[in-house]
Amino acid sequence: MKTFLSLWTVLFAVMLGLASCNKNDMPEAPPGTVDPSTLPAAVLQEFDARYPGATDVSWSIKNDYAVAHFYWDSARSDSRARNHTAWFTMRGEWGMTETEIPFALLSTLAPKVYEAFSASTYGQASSGWMTDDEVDVLLRGEGTEKLYVIEVSKKEAGKETDVDLYYTEDGVLVKEIIDADDNQDYDEYLPQKPAGNIEAWLKQKFTAYTVVEIENEDGRTEVEVIAKGRKHEVLFDASQNWLSVKTDLYAMDANNAEWVPANIVEALQKESYEVSNIKEIERYEVNKSGNEYVYFCFEMRSGRDEVDVYVDETGIISRPSVGGEGVTVEGGITEFLAQKYPGAVVVDKDYDDGYLEIDIRHDNIIKEVKFNGRNEWIKTTWELRYAALPEAIRQTLTKEGYQQADVDDIEVTENASGVLYEVEIEKGHIEKTLIIDAQGVIKQQY
Repeated sequence: MKTFLSLWTVLFAVMLGLASCNKNDMPEAPPGTVDPSTLPAAVLQEFDARYPGATDVSWSIKNDYAVAHFYWDSARSDSRARNHTAWFTMRGEWGMTETEIPFALLSTLAPKVYEAFSASTYGQASSGWMTDDEVDVLLRGEGTEKLYVIEVSKKEAGKETDVDLYYTEDGVLVKEIIDADDNQDYDEYLPQKPAGNIEAWLKQKFTAYTVVEIENEDGRTEVEVIAKGRKHEVLFDASQNWLSVKTDLYAMDANNAEWVPANIVEALQKESYEVSNIKEIERYEVNKSGNEYVYFCFEMRSGRDEVDVYVDETGIISRPSVGGEGVTVEGGITEFLAQKYPGAVVVDKDYDDGYLEIDIRHDNIIKEVKFNGRNEWIKTTWELRYAALPEAIRQTLTKEGYQQADVDDIEVTENASGVLYEVEIEKGHIEKTLIIDAQGVIKQQY
């Protein structure tokens, strides 16, 4: 009797699993579905050659691509069908396939991705971040990086935040996008090939590389590549002349002379910066009037804070202002910056903790502008000198009994609600932080 009940239990579980698969995993035909008989024969022939035995196939048109949505599990070690989406040009050329793999199989199918994710803040059990059951895999044409997209979410104060993490097959994190559009179909990651002189320059510079993404904005071209296990962002002008190269390095690279020369590390140590406190390193190569100028930015842990320290062959420097700086950003962001901060120059772009961070030079001040995954402005922060403080803030500090010599640091935060000034005070044994609004009202102190 015991065996009988166990058998029925198993059969019921299998039936329940099949029902779940039929309900949730069936690829839905998207809006704009087209009759396959209207597609070029070359498209259908290439699809059949690549995915023999595909089932539940539907087609749609996306820009200049025919897009197939289907089941195909012949290349899978397990028998569970997964949703696939494949892009083809109208000439029948395959561009990219998006598929899903269970997160539970990531350690087996992409061990370096799993290791990198597990070592990150998002992968720590104590962090509170939860992973989605599925990982999206973007398999693209020759010369481009295969990407793994892991979605994590975290709920704090009743609000849920989603972050999409893009990893290469070697475990290099190339993008963090917060609250991305749930309906994205990854068409912006269709393979692109560097044109003309750009391709020749990249081959000479890196010898072997793969492309992550190419962006064109305001006549400039930014090519993001992976070479020697590191991410490089290369900027070219409208005439395809190189302007700059930004390379993302690991903290451990401070001990690798191939990436960070010994004299650069020595310059840090002379100023009492410990190598053990390095969080991240960025290496910049800039075309300065035809000559290559190299400098480094070290993100250092300093107590509870993080500080950026800039170093070149002469030693510690302030943040450089060099010719050729600037990066490409999306049109909507360009328009926002032009309206919000007229005359601003974009000097850097990065992803951190899920946010897109744009560094601009505005009114001779470096400001960090944050956007979420939908390119919506979150806030802008920058450091300020005491002499540049509004009169209302200085009067408040005077009334509180603090002089200019007592002010250790000032940071300004601007968002949709207004502007706040965070003033750090050190006076004798007193250490205090005041949060003051633009009218000089103290909103908080601790």
